[in-house]
Amino acid sequence: AQIALKARLDPQLKQWSEDHGKKKNIRALLSGMDQVMWEGSGWKPISIGDLLEPKKVKRAYYKASRFVHPDKLVNLSVEQRFVGKRIFDALSQAYAEFEESGRGGVGVCWFSTLTRRRPRVSFVRARARGESSVLS
Repeated sequence: AQIALKARLDPQLKQWSEDHGKKKNIRALLSGMDQVMWEGSGWKPISIGDLLEPKKVKRAYYKASRFVHPDKLVNLSVEQRFVGKRIFDALSQAYAEFEESGRGGVGVCWFSTLTRRRPRVSFVRARARGESSVLS
């Protein structure tokens, strides 16, 4: 039963969590989570525009992880528990990568890493590191 369930649901879950074999980022997963949630789950979609600030990403991640946490899915069907666990695992991995990359930190704008620009650093932090000119 578990093998048949995996074979049926795996393509849809992989499409949600991966893009050409590469794991999607936390913002993409959170904004597309409504596409893989089961009917009647009660999950309200989150737009990508609501996830621009790292603080809002963190809040949305915690809300989503509480929603699909395996301990909360005990009374649901086998299919719903399977989907919930896969969503929970994908979100956990993506959020860990988000925090490790520094995009979750204060002071660095997440989209500056996408445009390959040097992130802005405050004058005080630059001074503490011994940099003489911040405005270069």
